[in-house]
Amino acid sequence: MPEDRIENICASIDATIERVVILALLTDRESPWSRSELARHVSGSKGEPIDIDPAIDGLYTAGLIHVAGELVHASLAARRIDDLYPLNI
Repeated sequence: MPEDRIENICASIDATIERVVILALLTDRESPWSRSELARHVSGSKGEPIDIDPAIDGLYTAGLIHVAGELVHASLAARRIDDLYPLNI
């Protein structure tokens, strides 16, 4: 069914956005990122703005990031798993 295919594509896009967000946070471990910086990073220099809030919410719910207002950074658990099994897209 077309609806199922669209849902699968959307889920895949959402997972990719989550990966890009967590990879950005893990690459720059010393500094938190602002939501707007992450949105620009995910969107690319010439891309359309991408709503990263669902990715932030999902990663926060999973315990992979900490959110303090506008600032976001990777949790210790995310950093540790990245040390053991480096993430990639």
